[in-house]
Order: sequence, then structure tokens, then C-alpha cells
Amino acid sequence: MKCLVLLVLLMALLAPASTALAASQDAPEESSPSLRVQRNTALLQPPLEPSVERQPPEASYVEGAILQPVRSAVVSSEVSGLLEKFHAEEGDRVSKGQVIAEISRRRFAVNADRARTRVKSLEMAVKTAKKNCELKRKILSEGAGTEQELLNADAALEAREAELAEARYQLRLALIDLDGCTIKAPFDGFIEQRFKSCFETVEKSEKLFEIVDASSVYAVANAPASMPEFFDKGRRVLFTDASGNTFAGVVHKHGMKIDPKSNTRKVFVLIPNDGSVLQIGVSGQLRLAK
Repeated sequence: MKCLVLLVLLMALLAPASTALAASQDAPEESSPSLRVQRNTALLQPPLEPSVERQPPEASYVEGAILQPVRSAVVSSEVSGLLEKFHAEEGDRVSKGQVIAEISRRRFAVNADRARTRVKSLEMAVKTAKKNCELKRKILSEGAGTEQELLNADAALEAREAELAEARYQLRLALIDLDGCTIKAPFDGFIEQRFKSCFETVEKSEKLFEIVDASSVYAVANAPASMPEFFDKGRRVLFTDASGNTFAGVVHKHGMKIDPKSNTRKVFVLIPNDGSVLQIGVSGQLRLAK
């Protein structure tokens, strides 16, 4: 009986402790102050962005630029004939108006003299026809002669004047042909190529020589369309040749079409070439000046 009483008392003493233990297990665990600060800091931080590999900036230069003349011309013969003289060789510097070649003038000089003689003859005929008209008009005013005679005289004068106008036109053509026998340089430059030699026969409009003005040159390149700085007119650009020599120029013009395969446009950089230091056909690099 005593044992039973002791067991009941022991269970009564242990019941509050087990109830408190169960309550502590069900209650949420309170965080320490340091743990709460860490959690709040983590909530305030922005989410991490995915890492992106940065590409290096696009280069500010273009390879493959080629020097081209700003102005060039292929000079052809204005007349047919025998090429008698050539006063310049390939590579020679020439000045505007300088005689470069001469075609035989003899035949054209004869044609000009004949046309000139005909003009003088018709000028005399016109004067005679005018005097005849004045005479017929005077006779008719005095009551002699007929109206038809005056009309015939006027018609003859008009015919002579028409012949004179045509003769003067033919004389101008003959003088143009005669002047065309002397071929001159159209501008300052150098002879790039000769297409004919002395004592060869040339036809009208046949090429004689090519002249190039090298006082300024274009550095022409295909620049990426994604680099608008190269298409800004007046933008300062540097040209560097294979030897490392650098020359300054400016963007003068550019093409409007974009090559769909290379995504490039042509750009023309104008470079002064005093002393003809830069040679046509030289290649190099274009670089944007700072």
C-alpha cells in the first residue's frame, strides 16, 4: 500500500515538468540578435545578376585603306591623224595648259585656209548683193524697174547671207580641228600612262594619255557601319602606311550603300599631298584622331 502511494506522488511531481517541456518544443524558436541582423541584411541585398562576359571595345581603326587620286583624266584625241610629237613621259610632272602631244596639222591647216577663203569670197558676194538691192530699190522709187526685180534682188541677198553663215560655221569647225592637233594638260599633275607613241596613227576619241592630280589624295577604305565616327564629314583621321609614316586628313565623303556581307561602307579621307610624298596605290591603316 505504501508503494502505491509513493508512485502516485512521484507521478504528480513529474507532470508539470513534462508539460513545460512539451510547450517549449511546440513554441517557435526565438533567434538571437546577431542572427536577426544577418537575416535582415540578406533581405536588403539585391538579387545577384548573372555574370556577363564583357567584350573589348571595337577598335577605332580600319585596315586596308588604299590611296587613290582625287582627280584624274584620260585625255583622248579630238581629231584623226598622225601623232608627230609626245613631249612628256610617264611619271613626268606637267602644268595646266602645257603641250603634251601634237598631231600633224598639215591637212587641218589646209582645210582651215580653204574655209577662210570661202568666207572672204562670200563676204564680198554679200556686199555686192546688198548694193544690188539698194540700186533696185532706188530705181523702183524713181518709177523705173519693177517690184519683181526688187524681190529677186532681196532673195539673192538672203541666199548669199545664208551661204556666208554656213561658211563661217565651217571655218569655226576647221579651226577647232586645227586647234585639236595640239593636246594640252587639263590640270596640274603627272603623266600616269601613255597609250600611244610617236608616229602612230590615232583616231578621233582614241585615248592618248592619263593624267593624275596628286596634290591631294583619297585614302579609301571599307569602314564598319557600326562605327559612325568614320562617316562624320570633317572628322580628323590619320593614315599610316606600311613604313609607319602617318599623315593627317579629314573625312570628305562616304558611300551611302552598306555591303550586306561585310556590313561596311566606303569612306573617303582627303589628305593633302604637298610635294607628292604619298604615292597612288599605297595601302595602309585609317585611325580616328583624338
